[in-house]
This record gives sequence, structure tokens and C-alpha cells, in this order.
Amino acid sequence: MGGAIGGLLAAGVYKDEPERIAAFVKQERIDIPGIVTAEFERQLEQNSAAKQALQQKGPGKFQMRILYGITSVPFSDYRPYLSIRMSFIDDMGTEKWKDREYVGGHGNAKAIPYPDFLKSADIFKGEFEVAANEVTALLLKNLSR
Repeated sequence: MGGAIGGLLAAGVYKDEPERIAAFVKQERIDIPGIVTAEFERQLEQNSAAKQALQQKGPGKFQMRILYGITSVPFSDYRPYLSIRMSFIDDMGTEKWKDREYVGGHGNAKAIPYPDFLKSADIFKGEFEVAANEVTALLLKNLSR
């Protein structure tokens, strides 16, 4: 499954923050793609409609691109921004399904002051676990259609 791109999506106020977030993620060894992949696999295992839709597509693999950052809600508190572009490619290389879903300011994660995201790896991970749960549910709902 694909890689990750870090960035801050917060009204242009914190121009140096994409580097700060990327450094924090690296320093704390926070694996955003791992968080997303684990949540996707967990929910897929429990979603019989999505598994059935996948069986109809035949053998293949998922490809995932992740974009993440922090976005303002509206300007004083923040939530994680998580965008996932996902596709299912069959063994012949044909794209059988693709979708993109995201959460940001409208997401279910708790809105917190920006500096709190960088207080601890647990806070940062927790915010992105909530976002991964929400985006995965949207993707699997769309796959099941």
C-alpha cells in the first residue's frame, strides 16, 4: 500500500508547520500509513458486503495514497485532515475500483488547539486513528455499492 505526504492545511497561518509536523511524525515514529492500513484491514474483515463486492472483482490488490495534515475548525481549534485515494487492481493490472474519501474540519476527531497535536505521539496517533476509522468506513461503504 502506498506512501504518505505530510502537510498542514490551516489557512496559511503556519507556513513552516508542514516541516514541523513531518519532523514530529518521523521523530516519534508515527506510522500514518500503518494506522490507515490496520484500520482498513480491520473494517474490511468485519464488512461482509465489501468482502462480497471484492470477491466479484476477482484476485488483485489495493493501492493506497494518503495525504494528511491538520486543519482548522474554524480557526482556533484543529482536527486531523486525512485523504485516501484507493484503487483495486486485478492481477492483469486493470483498475477494477477506485475512490477517494477524506475527513477534515467536519470529522469526528476531537477538535483541539494546534500545539496539542505535537504534545505527544499518543495524542497525534489518537486523532489520526479516529480519522482513519471514519475514512475507511466511507471507502468500504462505497466499495459495497
